[in-house]
Amino acid sequence: MTKEDVTYIDKLNELRLEIYHPNNDGIVFVLVEGETDVRLYRKLIDSQTCNVDCVPGGNPKLEECVGELIKIYPLVIGVRDADFLHLDSSQYVVPNMFLTDEHDMEMILIKDDEVWQSIMSEYGPKNNSEIGLTRNKIMLLLEVISLLKWLNWRESLALTFRGVGFSGCLDVKNWAIDFPQFFDRTVAKSPDTPIKFLTDVQGKLDALRDLGPSPFQLVNGHDFLKVLAEYFKITGGTTAINDELIASALRIAYRPNLFTGTMLYAQILDWQMRHGVTILAA
Repeated sequence: MTKEDVTYIDKLNELRLEIYHPNNDGIVFVLVEGETDVRLYRKLIDSQTCNVDCVPGGNPKLEECVGELIKIYPLVIGVRDADFLHLDSSQYVVPNMFLTDEHDMEMILIKDDEVWQSIMSEYGPKNNSEIGLTRNKIMLLLEVISLLKWLNWRESLALTFRGVGFSGCLDVKNWAIDFPQFFDRTVAKSPDTPIKFLTDVQGKLDALRDLGPSPFQLVNGHDFLKVLAEYFKITGGTTAINDELIASALRIAYRPNLFTGTMLYAQILDWQMRHGVTILAA
């Protein structure tokens, strides 16, 4: 069985068996969303005292899994992407679950100036005097798409973004976007949405923009990396680059000491102190 074939129930049963194994008594199980998250958190988590693993099925299944496991073993926590939760006024209170400070872990890495400088120096144009501005330009470019995704999340509009892509919609060279085209392609892939025309949502998108959301909490990190890859292809003189390669480079550049400045670190630190365990890497 490959990792892709593992179902949520398979993983839940596997974790139950691991918890019951006597060698794992006192071990903290840290559960995340995907394999790439596992690679990052293994750098940040004490490998001697913790077991980092991912749960298939996205955030709902991750939360469900943690909820099921803490019924039989208290030392289980989950870390999920915040998505748009920080932009909502309601508090997120799910036992033993923690949120990333920004939209997702990728945006935490992108926000860190040291990591950003490292990536731009490696893949960006030579003698680039706009390293910081490039990050802002990408987020501005993606703002309206991100607002649409936020609106979809807030109002359950049943818009499907998977497989839509940015091809033909984004002009990174001129920092331009054909949002009407992106919108029409999204609606075409969303048979259950009540939204059919851009005029149906334009006023709501403008209202969300007026709220002044933090771009790091608004923009999806995967979207950002796709645009960044296109930027590097144009300006860095290499076509052998994609969002997955950049994501890997971000994880490599991110060091445990940078993690200590996040709210996520502070919350996990508080949890480990209250439970008398060690989770975070020294």
